[in-house]
Amino acid sequence: AGMAVVPMNVRLQPREHEYLLNDSGAFALVYAYEFRDHVAEIRAFLDTVRHFVCVGGNAGRDLAYDELLNSASDEPPPALPDPDAYAHRNAHCEVLVAGAGPAGLMAALAASRCGARVIVADERAEPGGSLLYETASLNGSSAGEWLSKTLMQLSSSPDVTVLPRSTVFGYYDHNFLTILERCRDGSATMQAGRQSAAEMRQRLWRVRAGRVILATGAIERPLVFPNNDRPGVMLASAVSEYIRRYAVCPGNRAVVFTNNDSGYRAALDLAHAGAQALVVDSRGSAGPVADLAVNHGIEVRTGHAVIGVAGRRRVRSVRIAPLSANGGIAGKSSDRLACDLLALAGGWSPAVHLHSQAGGSVNWNEALGCFVPGEPRQQNVSVAAAAGTFALDACLEEGRRAGLAAARECGFDPVDVPVPRTEPGMPKAPSFFWRTPSLLSPERSPRQFLDYQNDTTLADIHLAVREGFHSVEHVKRYTALGFGTDQGKLGNTNGFAALAECLNVPVGAVGTTTFRPAYTPVAFGACAGMHVTRYARPRCTNGMRPRPPSSKWSDNGCGPGTSPSRERTCTRRLRGSAWRRAIRLRSWMRRPSARSRCGGRMRSPFWSESTRTA
Repeated sequence: AGMAVVPMNVRLQPREHEYLLNDSGAFALVYAYEFRDHVAEIRAFLDTVRHFVCVGGNAGRDLAYDELLNSASDEPPPALPDPDAYAHRNAHCEVLVAGAGPAGLMAALAASRCGARVIVADERAEPGGSLLYETASLNGSSAGEWLSKTLMQLSSSPDVTVLPRSTVFGYYDHNFLTILERCRDGSATMQAGRQSAAEMRQRLWRVRAGRVILATGAIERPLVFPNNDRPGVMLASAVSEYIRRYAVCPGNRAVVFTNNDSGYRAALDLAHAGAQALVVDSRGSAGPVADLAVNHGIEVRTGHAVIGVAGRRRVRSVRIAPLSANGGIAGKSSDRLACDLLALAGGWSPAVHLHSQAGGSVNWNEALGCFVPGEPRQQNVSVAAAAGTFALDACLEEGRRAGLAAARECGFDPVDVPVPRTEPGMPKAPSFFWRTPSLLSPERSPRQFLDYQNDTTLADIHLAVREGFHSVEHVKRYTALGFGTDQGKLGNTNGFAALAECLNVPVGAVGTTTFRPAYTPVAFGACAGMHVTRYARPRCTNGMRPRPPSSKWSDNGCGPGTSPSRERTCTRRLRGSAWRRAIRLRSWMRRPSARSRCGGRMRSPFWSESTRTA
């Protein structure tokens, strides 16, 4: 299958179209309605074309493009308009904070106490980020208590707008950002053709901000090994949140496969929930965190890796093997461990999407094993996990400094905002171990998935390189890596590492693909807002008469079907306005200063015989 595209900047003759179609061997021709005469002239001379599709009109016996789309769908086109209501709202603020985690809330609190107008947007229904399931204490109280007090202070301030269930999905020029607020779920019930604000489904905010603080956090990465897509394979952070926030234990016998200290948090949470946990750490030594896990009765195997998963409908067991000093599999022996849950902790990727949309650069950090924000090009700053800082105390301090700096740059005097006291956070310093080495080539071993949404595997990356695609943008389009609605949030970094391994270059030399709006999917209804039905093309009227329905934007009272007497009236009215403009311009040009500026010309460019006789 393929497609031949004819550029529209060259007007080809019908015989040239005939040659192109016959030379390409096309079976179908999709043409615009304006070329219907060309197609009718060459139809009898086309050798291979059997199907004709017309776009933009009805070309008789040929299939219309709309009919083609409707026939390709199993469901009939909707007979009724969208029952949901959408709205737009414009706003201005001195400081916009994207993300309401620990650093984002601290930045908003610091900026608001300086007197700045602040908008805080968070994609979750409840602000707080990691504080919603954090076990650390702040100022001697639990993280939940500090979170409740902080949210109460922000909500009581008249200069602060807190937007939960709101995603900052676009960062454009001159600090213009778009926010999608999900007011409710489900479909609305239309009552007498009107809806209240409570029935609004989504609202699109268009915000112009003086300074932007990006506290968007980081996304945990999975690890790559054969059969890593079985049901029961989860991220370690998801396991912790299920247990700490929702009181749900995802499994009874769990194996945690990690390359950093954050995987031990999931193992400790599983042990506290009564599950049996075992940690498989790819590092040779884990330090004090491993001793803490052992003291809680958790078995720890350092210098090992998961090399396979057994089970079709769910995880039943995993195979682990020791790693050699050079990162390969040491020997051919392996152990099989029965389990019903496999938690993966492959490191963290800062959410640099908005920073990149704003034109900022992205750099590879070898120590953290991730891409971090570089120099910004607009008035924005990335803080906390979005900048590669993961300890809770350091995140709070960065948020406070960013809030005070943003308020000071907007002209407000800084005030003293204390940082809550907290215990030193569990460090997350991974070794960049992203996949388990295999004795077989990726083409012969079981599938090792990189992008779970598009089913892109490690073998696909190897095939793309063999086909001659070495640019990360070309590999993305060849393999569909990061093409899904998640835009590669989970698998992009592992895909870049796979490409770097094939090309034998550092990951930083491969670079990243382009981050474009929207950060998450946005409904067409939210883009349209209220500009639908009779609001899509409002009636334009003047003081004398409404415009005729047959004209789009006519404010002179004339249009198709207007009587000759009214046409003469409108013409006389327009000529009279042109005459008055010419008189005013001529009187201005009589002045000496205007005559010198115009080179002594006394004749107005608007002066013509038509205006003189009018």
